[in-house]
Amino acid sequence: MSFERPEIENALIIGATGEAGQSALDAIRNHSKSAHIIGTTRSEKPIEGADETLHGISIDNELTDKVKQALGNRKIDLLVYTPALGEPGFPIEQSSETQWKEAAGFSFYPMLALEKELQPALTVGYSALYWLPHTLAFYGALGYVKKAMEEWCLASPESRALVRGGTFFSKSVRGISLLLQRIMKTTENPEIQRMKSEYESSGQKFLDFFLDYASRHEKEALGKNFDEPYRRTDRNDLCRGLEQILNGDGPIVSVVGNWTWNDSSMPELPSYFDRFGYQES
Repeated sequence: MSFERPEIENALIIGATGEAGQSALDAIRNHSKSAHIIGTTRSEKPIEGADETLHGISIDNELTDKVKQALGNRKIDLLVYTPALGEPGFPIEQSSETQWKEAAGFSFYPMLALEKELQPALTVGYSALYWLPHTLAFYGALGYVKKAMEEWCLASPESRALVRGGTFFSKSVRGISLLLQRIMKTTENPEIQRMKSEYESSGQKFLDFFLDYASRHEKEALGKNFDEPYRRTDRNDLCRGLEQILNGDGPIVSVVGNWTWNDSSMPELPSYFDRFGYQES
């Protein structure tokens, strides 16, 4: 499936300092040398590589108003939304409505508000391999967020797209690993108990073990579909995913190391995923 993508005069990256944000900046620059790239950050430091930095921008109820005020009358051709935060460390199935709303309030709803207000030609978000068996055991409410994002994307694939990335090192992954390490001490979840047993015999620091654990399960779940050997995902892979979207691929471009594929439908999901999701307003 191929899509006609807009010429990019002005691109806005929400959360441009993290791994996804930096990869987006590189991808846009590679695709369009003349694009004016605007990045947001909470800090007062300029964002390296951006043409313009919007400082003091937090993901809160004032986000849309602050961004709109800073942009003035400028038209945004491409909106890239990278922030993701939710309570992980427990099975997706056990997420409460409160946990779903809190995760969506940071990782999903602000993107919808910005899309509605700014009316970009293309809005891009970031998903994950949230349906793989090992991820189902610890991704918490973020699993519902990623599912909702994919439903949102597929509702209007001409103007929406997602980069779905494999496990890569980031501040979020470090946070998930710290939570998991604490939860392992008391959990009765069998998948996390198996993870604990493997960790205790690994001799590794937990973050290193967790990255290896996730990588091994990605390889086992997906490796049969590809001839190239498995490699852990990095910033350059995320960059490649967005570049392919800007070149017309999508609506969902998945990147796991050197592996790349497009999806235009939802993955098969357990029935409990029906509890929360995206609803077109």
